[in-house]
Amino acid sequence: MSEKAKNILEKIQKEKIRPRAKYFFVLRDLLVWGLFGLATIVGALAVSVIIFILTDNDWDVYRHLKKSFWGYLFVSLPYFWFLILLALVGAAYWNYKHTRKGYLLNPYILFLSSFLVSLLLGWALFAGGAGERLDRFFGEKIDYYSGAEAHKIKNWSNPESGLLAGK
Repeated sequence: MSEKAKNILEKIQKEKIRPRAKYFFVLRDLLVWGLFGLATIVGALAVSVIIFILTDNDWDVYRHLKKSFWGYLFVSLPYFWFLILLALVGAAYWNYKHTRKGYLLNPYILFLSSFLVSLLLGWALFAGGAGERLDRFFGEKIDYYSGAEAHKIKNWSNPESGLLAGK
């Protein structure tokens, strides 16, 4: 027996390593694939909210608020959702890398494909109204989240700049 084989055998005996059944690895791969899919779907929900917030914004109001376009854009961007999207695309990437053949794909292609699937699915969800419903839900249920509606109210309730909210 070679020296390498002896070392491996000693390690197996010393650490009491036992073989695992095939179903363990199959279930683990299914779980990881499920988490990859879940992360991509939740990322798509984040994209739908981002699109909703950006399309529902009053882009012509920045002149009255004495802000530059870039300053208004900086204030209007939904950073919360961008961070969620980035975290979930990263989680999808990590999950896929831990599948049996996950090491074969280029990590940039994998990251980009997850991001693109989230974008396309997010656009479809936005078209179905999911972005607006999710933004309103978070605005009502989470104290620290101010949705698109609160942002509009804040902008239009600004009499110093000549903006008054009303019907």
